[in-house]
Amino acid sequence: GTALAGAPTFAAGVVTVAAAATLGGATAVGETITMTATAAADGTITTWTCGGTIATKYRPSTCR
Repeated sequence: GTALAGAPTFAAGVVTVAAAATLGGATAVGETITMTATAAADGTITTWTCGGTIATKYRPSTCR
C-alpha cells in the first residue's frame, strides 16, 4: 500500500505530500512534508529545503 493521502501537489516551487492513515497509524493522517526548491538565475534547481508538519521520524534522513 501507499503512505500518501493523494497525489503530491506543486505550487510556487513547493512540493507538498500529505500522509495517509497507513503511515504511523492515525497520528500521521493529514500531516504534510514539503520540499521547497531554490533555483539559480537560469532556473536550475540548486537546493531543496524540507518542511511541513509531519514528525521527524517519518521524514527522509536528509530532512531530519
